[in-house]
Amino acid sequence: MDTQKSEKIDIDSLTPLQSIEVIFNMMNRAATKGVFNIDESYVLKVLFNKVTLELNKSNSSIDKTD
Repeated sequence: MDTQKSEKIDIDSLTPLQSIEVIFNMMNRAATKGVFNIDESYVLKVLFNKVTLELNKSNSSIDKTD
């Protein structure tokens, strides 16, 4: 029985940062179901943090130029 709520979102309107958050949440759900082993989960987390950091830098530079 899945206790997590399904939330409707318009994926076309998501920012890149929101998109990576959705990807991470979906992978996290899969990991809790045993789809990934601990090493793969670690690699995914490191890559997620790396991409998120770059997206945040990119968004910050865009905000400063506006």
